[in-house]
Amino acid sequence: MIDEQAEIGGRERAPEGESRRVIDAGWLRQVVLDAGGDDVGFVSIDREEIAAEKPYLIAAVPETRALLSIVCRLNPDNVRSPARSIGNLEFHRNYHHINAAAVPAGFWPLFP
Repeated sequence: MIDEQAEIGGRERAPEGESRRVIDAGWLRQVVLDAGGDDVGFVSIDREEIAAEKPYLIAAVPETRALLSIVCRLNPDNVRSPARSIGNLEFHRNYHHINAAAVPAGFWPLFP
């Protein structure tokens, strides 16, 4: 379930005495779609459904308040190919595609 009201924060720390910037989920969704993402979703880490994951999220990035999922379509023929190099190339192409959507907006992707 998409949490439309999720508060999305950048990865960088706020300067001393200043609050962290808050990013509008609608704006960030449009940035991802404009960069070529096929879909995007947000969820607050305070949701009950992912409570068991919260300690791991905080350990990885202590400032985490929300998760962002960017979806990019894969070519099914490449993924099903018996030649693993073709399937691997398809996955790596999409990792680079996601980076192209996230990094210019000031975010650094973490891949599970």
